[in-house]
Amino acid sequence: MNDSRDDEFDESLRLEGPLVVADVELDPADALWSLDEESYKAKALDWQDERRAAHEQRLAEILQFKANGERYSALMKAIEESQVVPFVGAGLSAPCGAATWGELMQQLIDHLNTPLESASALLSEGRFEEAAEAIATALGEPLFLERVQANIGLARHLRGAVRHLPTIFDGLTITTNLDRILEKSDTAFGSPYADIFYQAIPDAFQDLVSQNHHMLLKLHGDELIAETWVLRSSQYDERYGPMEAPDLERPWPSALAWVYRVKSVLFIGCSLSVDRTVRVFEAVIAKHGAVTVPSHYAFLPRPLDDVTWDERELLLAEHRIYPIWYPHGDHECVESLIFGLMERD
Repeated sequence: MNDSRDDEFDESLRLEGPLVVADVELDPADALWSLDEESYKAKALDWQDERRAAHEQRLAEILQFKANGERYSALMKAIEESQVVPFVGAGLSAPCGAATWGELMQQLIDHLNTPLESASALLSEGRFEEAAEAIATALGEPLFLERVQANIGLARHLRGAVRHLPTIFDGLTITTNLDRILEKSDTAFGSPYADIFYQAIPDAFQDLVSQNHHMLLKLHGDELIAETWVLRSSQYDERYGPMEAPDLERPWPSALAWVYRVKSVLFIGCSLSVDRTVRVFEAVIAKHGAVTVPSHYAFLPRPLDDVTWDERELLLAEHRIYPIWYPHGDHECVESLIFGLMERD
């Protein structure tokens, strides 16, 4: 892409559909650039100004809610001190075409004409690991692997907040996602990760994190290497130990527990329901006490009712996780929150 082109502006033009001239469909961004570079640049600048103003307005509204403003300021200070590790979940890949875990499991269930009632019931209860185990058993390992890989591979386009992370965080990034969206974003919009780990925790992990080494830790594997995947309950048990009592001596939960104690984690695109990583945090609190753990943050949608909000606020605080809440369903707010972090200087 020519340095004078704006990838995000181009994508905004493409979202409006192709340009049709004499029954021929043209890429609207390429057409505008080819026909009139100066007009392209002027429109791109106008679009950038409009987008910046929209982000600023949305961010100002978000920070008015409860303790959001105080927490956001504390988060920015921690980022400036290189103390923040982003923890990226499936929600951040969704604008790029990736399915959420619930959507992925449903797609696998729908592949066969015969209803998978047990898997559907587990999925409806939010028991994704067990649902994946039931689906894999029903489909058989070869078909399960093929369908998972095909659906994950649909995430092809860089869109939304994920593309900006490399400009903000230059140390460790953690993700539970199998897809390679973060890798694409890092190469396109930041400096490439020096290392990407998904098969084993490196021996020098703690030293690398302390040195702010630019690396990506993929907790549950890589989309193209099926033997690294952690999707099914049996695979989670092997990696973390039992759900009720994660084994902090095993390499992956040990690394996660250490990060949780020495860095502030920012959860982005994560539901923070009761999953294995949350169980690890519970185990750390139980073993060492909340006073030994730094503050962590999360960008989360507000629950629709006050009672549920109170429950979530209290539960997450027990894990030393302090959400910055945005309006329910308005996931563009995540990009505005990321935009604010980019503009902090």
